[in-house]
Amino acid sequence: MSDAQLATVPLKAYFPNDTYYETIPVGQYIHAHSENVGYYVAGDPNAPNIIEMGVPYGGGGQDGVHIVCAQAAREFVANNPGYAAVVRWMGWGGVAGDPIFACNSTRSVKDKCPDILMLGTTQIAGRVKLGDIIPVSNYMDQWFVETGKFLKDDLRKGTYYDCEFLEEFCFFWFIILSFSDFLKDLWRAIPIISDIRVLSVNVTAFNQYNVALPPPLGTKYNNKLGGNWTWEALTDVVLELNSKTKDKTFTLLQDYQEGFKTLCMMMRSARVSMFNLTNEYDGGCGYNNPKFHTIYDNTFRRIYNAGAFSYCAFRPNTGLPMCADIPIRTRLAGIALLPIQWFFDYKRQAVDAGDQSEIKMAFVPGFTTFLGGSGLAITRISRNPDKAWRLMSYLFDSNNRYITQIGIATSSPPPYESLAILPEWNTPEWRTVLDALPAAVPEQWPEQTFPELNAVEGMEGDKFFLMSTMFNGTASKETGAEVCKGFVKAFAKPCKASDYSHSVGECSSQNTMAVEFKWNEPKLCVNKTMLGDVGVQLPDVYTFECPYVRTDSPVAMGITAFSVIGIVISLACSGVLVYFKETQTVKASSPLFTHLTLVGSIAIYISSIVQAGDPAIMSCTVSVWVFVFGFGLTFGSLFVKIFRIYRIFTNKSGRKLNLGTGALMIYLLIILLCETAVLLAYELAPPRPVIALLPKEIPGVGPIPLEKCSSPNSLASLAIVFLNLVLVGVTCVLAFLCRKVPPQYQEAKVIGIIIYAASFILVVIVPVLIYISGSGLVQAPFMLFGLAANFTTMTSMIIFCGTKAHTAYLESTGQITLSKTGTTTSSTGTGSEAATTAGQRKTKI
Repeated sequence: MSDAQLATVPLKAYFPNDTYYETIPVGQYIHAHSENVGYYVAGDPNAPNIIEMGVPYGGGGQDGVHIVCAQAAREFVANNPGYAAVVRWMGWGGVAGDPIFACNSTRSVKDKCPDILMLGTTQIAGRVKLGDIIPVSNYMDQWFVETGKFLKDDLRKGTYYDCEFLEEFCFFWFIILSFSDFLKDLWRAIPIISDIRVLSVNVTAFNQYNVALPPPLGTKYNNKLGGNWTWEALTDVVLELNSKTKDKTFTLLQDYQEGFKTLCMMMRSARVSMFNLTNEYDGGCGYNNPKFHTIYDNTFRRIYNAGAFSYCAFRPNTGLPMCADIPIRTRLAGIALLPIQWFFDYKRQAVDAGDQSEIKMAFVPGFTTFLGGSGLAITRISRNPDKAWRLMSYLFDSNNRYITQIGIATSSPPPYESLAILPEWNTPEWRTVLDALPAAVPEQWPEQTFPELNAVEGMEGDKFFLMSTMFNGTASKETGAEVCKGFVKAFAKPCKASDYSHSVGECSSQNTMAVEFKWNEPKLCVNKTMLGDVGVQLPDVYTFECPYVRTDSPVAMGITAFSVIGIVISLACSGVLVYFKETQTVKASSPLFTHLTLVGSIAIYISSIVQAGDPAIMSCTVSVWVFVFGFGLTFGSLFVKIFRIYRIFTNKSGRKLNLGTGALMIYLLIILLCETAVLLAYELAPPRPVIALLPKEIPGVGPIPLEKCSSPNSLASLAIVFLNLVLVGVTCVLAFLCRKVPPQYQEAKVIGIIIYAASFILVVIVPVLIYISGSGLVQAPFMLFGLAANFTTMTSMIIFCGTKAHTAYLESTGQITLSKTGTTTSSTGTGSEAATTAGQRKTKI
């Protein structure tokens, strides 16, 4: 298309704030003030269709790539009516990692939603991992059909290399191979820029001091990469020139990770991979390899120690291992290892400064050089990927002027064989670069590329290594190990639950247990990767109630104290009754059963105490037996006592009743035998383990086994409850029927009050206790059971024994007289007052 036709399509530059800056004429391929340009718009900004390209070049100083892409966009618009094209500066960080979002149907040129991204070699894998770019293999096939050109065949062989298959895909620099039913090339980007490293050499200085020139400039060393032109040979010539000039004869620029690329080439010359991802002989990191340490110490360390190394220094007042930029407008004293464009800068600066030194290119040491560059990729958010491909084709088509203009702007020949014959590249000055290209390989060679490569480059481990070993004098091995620690972090996967472990602590005095978490050692994961993948966080300490009650916990000690008080009261009652054993009050109350009642109450108190503690036979089994026997003994004794009174009171015939101690003891033994039977069923019915494992659900862990007293057989438990409810119920009925007995049977009323109170408490407490136990709580059921059992028992015993003790005391002091027939006489009365009622009966027992 002619320039006149292209001129019909306006190409306007806009400031980053979206205001108009200037109109660009046809044929302009350099912009002197790229910092003023946020984006170019080719065509009508209000066109119904927009294709956008994001580029990293621009943003300051003189730039050509951004404007060349804009000129190509102008030609695309001229051939595609109804379209406008935007070429937006995004910077290297932006094209590598900025989130991309699809625009809606009413998008404008101000909206940032690129259809195409120009990505660096180390950035493509990251975008692939994020799913941000799509394969272009089908478009390459279509291009072959349309033009008869097979792009892959035209690419220089140095722009891709063989790789091992790893996980789902692998790369040939710009090529991604997917292995499914068959091997198929899945190209993710089209190469547009190639970037290699050569040496910039001050030939004049070398000739003046009669120092052998590097190849291909001199004859002492092989005229090809490899051979005897090694890093040690470079060191020899640098130090020889330094010894004669007393100048810094080797320059390494720190910007754009040049140290990283240089050390990578040095490792490769020692047959060491910087990223040894397939085995661990050097820790997965070339900085750990002793072969690299040897070659480094024999080269760069020697150059620095001789005062010949021009690099950088610690930033003032920080002490950080960061390097200050070296101004490139300095005289080249010997050799510089810099990007190709800096070679031309040196030449221009020498001319500007009136320096007549002759600056030429030479091969880097070793058998390979660095390969980098950029390529064009179509994003997944593109609404029209076909048109995006069409715009890309204007840039990589060798029949167009644009790919050559991009090469001129970046001082790098395009990565296509067919372009080498163009006048711009077919010159002696470019011969060294073209000869070096076949031996150029990416940094990760011989490993496949990986998504973290761009982030690893940006970690500046090379700066740390160079600064530490040279300025601080630390050992290469020690410093290399530190750098590799950073690599481990860069390659680390996002943390998963399997990356940490947990430990369950002992039950504390507050009756709580803590689950603590820690990362597995060594920690090989990160909470957030350099690519933004977020892993799980280490869970906080999780505290929960112990599955049992500790004996030294506040709750257990409180219940124990309450129980001890109850035991003391029962023993005191027993002692009082023994003391007044000769009184008619005590003799008439069946003292054996009274003492058995007190013994049963003590057993109930003890059961509350032994329930606490680690799950064991004592807390899990003995406590149940002691409580059930204590309950049976207490309320069984009360039952036979009220039963005796009931039979006496209802014996209207006056016949002799067999209600002696032996007969009543049989009834009590029957009750205890029934209790024993249900307890045996409780123990023997499955499940029968004393201690069970509780699957406690812990957040971040899942269920963990904890020891607790096993849950008993539900039928056996119901049998115990049913038996004792019957015992209490029958006793309640008998107490009710004996509510109007004569005074000599006043014990019946006391027993009735005790049974009514106990029944009421049991009716209220038992359902609540069952509910709380089912909720998973531990201390609450323990406390509720202890309080209910102890309070009921203690209250009952105080009422039961208190009345007897009071009456026995009055009798022993002569204040009342209780005859065997039940007549009570007060010593303060006027004469003999019969305390018997008209309904009193004389019954023989």
